[in-house]
Amino acid sequence: MKRVSWMGQRALLLVFALASFAGQANDLQKLGHIHGIAFGGEEGETLLLATHQGLFSYEQERAQRISDEVFDVMGFAIDANRKAIFASGHPASGGNTGLLKSIDGGISFERLSLGVAGPVDFHQLTVSGINPEIVYGVHGKLQISADGGASWRVQSGSLPPKLLQLAASDVSDQRLYAASEQGLYLSDDQGKSWRQLFPYPATSVVVAHRRVYAFVVGKGVVASAEETLFWREIDNRFGAQVLLDLAIAEEGLRMVGLTQMGTLVESVDQGLNWRSLPPGPQPSSAQEKRGQLLFQKNCQSCHGIAAVGETYSIESLTTQNYLFAPALNGSAHAWHHLDEQLVDTILEGSPRTPKMPAWKESMSEQDARDVVAYFKSLWQEKHRRCQGPKHMDRDCLAE
Repeated sequence: MKRVSWMGQRALLLVFALASFAGQANDLQKLGHIHGIAFGGEEGETLLLATHQGLFSYEQERAQRISDEVFDVMGFAIDANRKAIFASGHPASGGNTGLLKSIDGGISFERLSLGVAGPVDFHQLTVSGINPEIVYGVHGKLQISADGGASWRVQSGSLPPKLLQLAASDVSDQRLYAASEQGLYLSDDQGKSWRQLFPYPATSVVVAHRRVYAFVVGKGVVASAEETLFWREIDNRFGAQVLLDLAIAEEGLRMVGLTQMGTLVESVDQGLNWRSLPPGPQPSSAQEKRGQLLFQKNCQSCHGIAAVGETYSIESLTTQNYLFAPALNGSAHAWHHLDEQLVDTILEGSPRTPKMPAWKESMSEQDARDVVAYFKSLWQEKHRRCQGPKHMDRDCLAE
C-alpha cells in the first residue's frame, strides 16, 4: 500500500497550521479558537463548543456562553449518560487547570484532580462508553483513571506518533481509538499497544452508538460498526478542508465537523452531504448564477463542489511535488488577486501546472468574468472589500 510522501506530509503539516481567512458571518467569529465539539444537553441535541473563552452552546445560528468562568478549554469530553462534562486547559490567570468536572451542563466546573505530575493540561480527553468511571487523558503520556477522574496512573507503552485525538469504545472497556498524523490506530489493552487501521493521516475519531467515525485524509469521513471494523467511506468531498473533530447527535442523523480553518460544517443525513454552519453566502444575481453553471461544468472537477478546493486523494498524497487545485471560496488566497488577474488565469492558464489549462478556446472573456462573479459570491464581505493588494492592509481587514 502506498505511503504518504514527504511532500504530502509537508502539505498536511501546512494545512494543520492554517488559520482561517474566512471567518464566519455571525458571533462564532468572536469565540477565538474552537478546540472541540460535542452534542450535549438533556436530549443530546445541543451542540457544545469548547473554546478559548469557555464552553459555549450553538443553537439557531447563535453562540452563547454556558460556563460562568472564562477559561481556555483544550481537552473536552462528555460521558455517555450526559451527566458529566470533563474539561482541561488553562485558566484565565495562566498555568494549567488539571481535570475539571461539571455536573450542571457546563455552567460551573470544579477541579477534580491534578493528574499525574500535574496540574495537567489534557489536550485529549475521552470517557469509556460502557464504564463512565474510566477516563483517559493525554499530557505528554497517556494517563488513565478508574474512578471517574479522581486519581490517575500513567499507562505503559507509547502513544501513536503525532496524536491528534482519542476516542474510547462503546463495546469494550479495554478499547481505544487514536487519530494521528501517522494514521488511525486501535488499542485493545487500554493503550498499552496499538495497531494501525489506516496508514494515511487521520485527523479525528469519535465513537457514538457503537459505531466509530473518523476523518482519514484521502478517504474523507469513514465509519464502521465497532463489532466488525468493516469500514465504509461515507464522503470525501471536503476539498482542502480536514475535520479536526466530529460530533454525532443523539438520533444519529446529524453530524457536525470542525475544520482546520476553525469553521463548522454540518450534515443532516449521516454524513452523505455537508454544508457550512451557519450557511455561507450564495450566488444571487443572474451573472453569479450563470457563473455557477459554468463553474460546475468546467471547474468543479478540480476546484471542488462550491469551490472548496481539490480534495485530498491517495494519489495526491503519494506523488512528489503534487500541486493542488486551490479553494476559490475565500478560504484560501483567491481574494488576494484582482478580478483581472483571476480572469487572465482562467483564459490563459497557469504556467505552474498543466492541470490549469487555458480556457480561452472554449470560454469567452464574459464567461470567465461570470465564473469569477460566482466564486466571489461565496466570499465573506471583508474578502470583497479587501480584495487584491488591500489584503495586506490591516486597517481594511479590521473594519
